[in-house]
Amino acid sequence: MELFFKINEDLQQTVQINAQNKRGLTPLHGALCQGRIEKIKLLLKRGANPNLANNDELTPLHIICSRKNDDDLARIFLKLNDNILPTVKIDARDKKGDTPLHYALCRGLKKVSEWLLRNGASPNLATGGGLTPLHIICKMKHKINDEKHRAVQIDSRDKLGRTPLHLALEYSKQEVCELLLKRGADLNLADADGSTPLHFFCTSSSYNNLMKILFEISDEKHQLVHLDAKNKKGDTPLHLALSSDNKKAVELLLRKGANPNLADADGSTSLHLICERNEDDLVEIFFKTIDAKHRPVHVDARNKLGRTPLQLAVSNLLPHVVDVLLQHGADLSNFSFPNESYFGERFDPQNDSLDLKFELASGVLAIAERFEIRGFDVRRRRAATALTVQALPYTRARLMWNQFQEDFPEAAQELEDRIENMALFVQDNNAKRGLDLGLNRGFSGSQAAKHLMGLAAANYAGGPGRRRRSEQASRAASVAAQVVVPGNEQVRSMWSQGCHPSKRKTCIGVVVLAAVIGSVLLAYTTLAAKPARDPALRKLFVVFRHGDRTPTETYPNDPHINYPWPGGWGALTKVITTSFFVRTYLLYKLRVLQTLAVAQLGMRQLYKLGGWLREEFGWIVDHKYSPASTMVQSSYADRCIMSTQALLAGLFPVDDEDAFVPGLHWQPIPVHYTPRALDKLINVKYPCPRLEAALQEAYRNESLKSGAELESYYEQLSNITGQTIKTVTDVEFLYNTLEIEDFYGLEIPPALKKLYQEPLMRKLAAVSYTMFTSNTVAQRLRGGPMLKHILDIANSADDGKSGRMFLYGSHDINIVNMLRAMGFTDELFKLELGVSLIFELRAVDGGQSQELRISMLNNTDATVPHRLRIRGCEDRCLVEDLYRIWNDTLPEDWDKECQL
Repeated sequence: MELFFKINEDLQQTVQINAQNKRGLTPLHGALCQGRIEKIKLLLKRGANPNLANNDELTPLHIICSRKNDDDLARIFLKLNDNILPTVKIDARDKKGDTPLHYALCRGLKKVSEWLLRNGASPNLATGGGLTPLHIICKMKHKINDEKHRAVQIDSRDKLGRTPLHLALEYSKQEVCELLLKRGADLNLADADGSTPLHFFCTSSSYNNLMKILFEISDEKHQLVHLDAKNKKGDTPLHLALSSDNKKAVELLLRKGANPNLADADGSTSLHLICERNEDDLVEIFFKTIDAKHRPVHVDARNKLGRTPLQLAVSNLLPHVVDVLLQHGADLSNFSFPNESYFGERFDPQNDSLDLKFELASGVLAIAERFEIRGFDVRRRRAATALTVQALPYTRARLMWNQFQEDFPEAAQELEDRIENMALFVQDNNAKRGLDLGLNRGFSGSQAAKHLMGLAAANYAGGPGRRRRSEQASRAASVAAQVVVPGNEQVRSMWSQGCHPSKRKTCIGVVVLAAVIGSVLLAYTTLAAKPARDPALRKLFVVFRHGDRTPTETYPNDPHINYPWPGGWGALTKVITTSFFVRTYLLYKLRVLQTLAVAQLGMRQLYKLGGWLREEFGWIVDHKYSPASTMVQSSYADRCIMSTQALLAGLFPVDDEDAFVPGLHWQPIPVHYTPRALDKLINVKYPCPRLEAALQEAYRNESLKSGAELESYYEQLSNITGQTIKTVTDVEFLYNTLEIEDFYGLEIPPALKKLYQEPLMRKLAAVSYTMFTSNTVAQRLRGGPMLKHILDIANSADDGKSGRMFLYGSHDINIVNMLRAMGFTDELFKLELGVSLIFELRAVDGGQSQELRISMLNNTDATVPHRLRIRGCEDRCLVEDLYRIWNDTLPEDWDKECQL
């Protein structure tokens, strides 16, 4: 560059050193983007304008402050010439209203931020979004600097009404919160949602110390804290503390005088909220504190649906809460049982585990017993029937029981007779319903015995909501867990000793019945069992991309814009056949199609993948679909749901005997999905301010990095297609459409075809996928939820009770997001159709630890998955190690981290 200037000087030619291109970029902007110190020095000495802004009104100082890990560049920039400093506009704003200080704080450039403040940057100017530097500091980890002794507006608000204290709370910056409180932050200011600092404190026990500080400051400064302030949802701090199981906050608020009878937007009081949670301690803390303060409580208050706390406690099967409510005067004389529409709301309807069924059964029996003690006639009110019908859905259990009856009619009749004789167990036919549930669920005889005795043990322990069991019940449960051979005399003796004296005859009867059932079922299930190929494999997770699809969109100048794509835009394709091409030939301008080959596409691809999964891993679920063993979830898109169904057809084919329609070798299997705007797991589309900000920052950085190199390329594409191309994602969408049209033999216009065939377009399309996980925050909030979901299931140590095989239909971007969250950030991915991520949860070290083995099946034609090596655990990845390795990309609270 020095030579360039020297030659022009010799020729006496003036160099326009501040010349700007179409984007407003000067040579100085380009040198700063690339961090070329020598060029920056030379340009400034030659008179480059240090304040000239580009089309986005970004000055050189903005560009410097947008660079990561480059604290020294700003110092060098302003010290190159002593005459520069007075002329630099240190508080210049870009189009969004952001100053260089805002940029430096957002990127964590502490030295640059400090230098800017020392040289006159305003500490109070707000961004376009209303964020002052103090707001941004409260989101970051910087400390507040008092050196300049300038007044800082400590309670300034952004456009969402948030003060620095609100932001510090949202980002869990407890030291900053404490400092703001001590510096005089208003204790009662609410944000746009009506949430005060006290609302935030109550959402997590981690804020309890700050809550104590808030009340100490309130007492010290004689400032009133609005204990019963409601946010826009109608929640008081007490409501939030109860919903978060924050027991210490509940106790502190009640001691300070919070009103226990205020209702939220649904009409629910504090007691209603308690009765929706399986936390016995909450109800005890609540009444203990209230009783000490001698405050009245509306025990029989009704919410907007007309439900009382007692009705909620019954419907959620909380025997201990029922006890406490009745002790505090809940009205039983006018009690009506919950109707079918809201019975058992706290239980996951997808959880079909046998343990849950017995937990429900024990709660039913315990509540019925408590009511009868108080003179409530359960049978007369049809309460037992209502409870049992709603709490014990045993339809699926009956299917296997019916098969058992067909195979062993005499044994089944004997068991039926024995069950009927157990009417002593409960005072009506509900015993039969409860015990039916345990029959023929695929358990061995010993497991059946354990569950039946566990039912009785739980019942005498006081039901699922009671945490402190009596000594006798604990002994009974312990015996149940030790049963190996049903009917053993020693076990019967131990059981009878541990059983409640008034029920000992019943307990012994249960053990005898369990022995009979266990003996028969042990033989029955053993005969039907298929040997597992790999006993170390405990669970399998498969995240797969959908199959071949039609374009989701096209460009204005596309000559095939009216092409009759089968199924419409973005649809999963069927097998291409000659008849399809004949129809297309007639429908579409009598155009000669280039291929009549039958291709394995769309549905056929995923059907093939399902067949491969059946061959490789089908044994883990005994080659049969069961809702208890196989969990299926998909993205909201039709092509993903249909791909998932096609995979299931290959994974679980039906033979002639099991077909519900003769000749139809298919069975309906539920595929669960979340609506697009609510998805926080697979294809994360739930509105998230931080993700949107990260995406815009990624596009901005990509634009700065690419500079003028791609400007003419984008312009060329825009002119050819008639569509505005500004980003790599615009290029990716165009490339995907051209790729599909090319595959189907549709002619691409020559000028566009030339660009399509060049490597640059495919490379930019691959770069587009990185935009959505450009930094750790985006990786954490897009790819992290699915990884955490898998790890949490793997870490649950439930021995398969929550399922053995987990299938997830997704898009290519979702798999890329997961790969990048796993640490594969140096690679560019353009994944094939049907690509699958496979997670095998395996027992290691004699079953003491669990390894998660991760591999990728590149497409549906592949037969051998490629093992992925995770940085930090190249040999084997234990589940606990992955939590540590992926700590930065596993979200703790998605909503909170999204700034919702």
